[in-house]
Amino acid sequence: MIGSAAVVLAALFATVSLFTAAQQDAAGAAGRLEAAYRDSIRIAAALGATLVLEARRDSIAERIHLVLEMDAQRYVWPHLMDEVAGALPREVWLTQLAQVTSPERGVHLRIEGRSRGSLALTRFWNRMEASPFIRDVRLVNSERVEQPLPLPVEAEEIYYFVLEAEHETPDPELIEMVAVADTAAW
Repeated sequence: MIGSAAVVLAALFATVSLFTAAQQDAAGAAGRLEAAYRDSIRIAAALGATLVLEARRDSIAERIHLVLEMDAQRYVWPHLMDEVAGALPREVWLTQLAQVTSPERGVHLRIEGRSRGSLALTRFWNRMEASPFIRDVRLVNSERVEQPLPLPVEAEEIYYFVLEAEHETPDPELIEMVAVADTAAW
């Protein structure tokens, strides 16, 4: 009987010990679960902040890219107009200089004008081809036009012409950067 009582007491002690250990383990698990929940909230907030910062970084990178693209095209037309003006012989005059395509596909020029004789037109064309900023100069149209002269002079050959060309970005070594004079000193 003493042995049975000892076994019952041992079983009761074991049951109480296991129950207490289970409660402590459940309390510890609840604490760990609460800590994991707080960590999850903290990580979600950090992830949200990271996503906001990445979106801001991407937006800034896109703006910088846009500014760099605009800056790269800033001097295209001054260079082109300077090159066309430098290539222009005295016997040729322009009536129109225009861009005929969108800037996304590059600058495509259309040059219309008149020349005194075909030799002047050829000189203009060759000078444009020699420019580092202009490539693929093509003659689209050339026709002789009657030019009334005010004086009783022998009529000269006047040609109407249309040239098309493409802008070319030259080697950076060919571009000479010159300081602009202060206009206030003039």
